[in-house]
Amino acid sequence: MTPDNVAETAGGNLPPVLKGLALRAENVGWTVEEAEVAINELAQNLLDEMSLM
Repeated sequence: MTPDNVAETAGGNLPPVLKGLALRAENVGWTVEEAEVAINELAQNLLDEMSLM
């Protein structure tokens, strides 16, 4: 994952590999929407942490 992908993901646009991950989350009981929100939040948290460095 590149910094551009992190920023894109934090903005709500999942790259194909992360979209696939969100779809796979359905196999363990998550909805795609829940997984996408969680992935977006993780990316935002990563950006926040990177900005503190």
